[in-house]
Amino acid sequence: MSDAVSGLEVRAKAPGKPTSWRMRPWQWAVVAVTALLLVLIFFDGLRLMAAWWEREEYSHGYMLPFVAAFLVW
Repeated sequence: MSDAVSGLEVRAKAPGKPTSWRMRPWQWAVVAVTALLLVLIFFDGLRLMAAWWEREEYSHGYMLPFVAAFLVW
């Protein structure tokens, strides 16, 4: 027996498997190329930011990417 919503069949997701891992290899390649392009575009700014993080008053900056990733998650 299948559930129907407005005439469309609703398929249940497999339990315990996140949908992001079901991406096809070419989709992962697009994500990797996009990430690489972003790093290349902002390389000078990232290098400057890392130099500032060497100062004692900004040394907490190395934790910020992890905090941002946690908030996105």
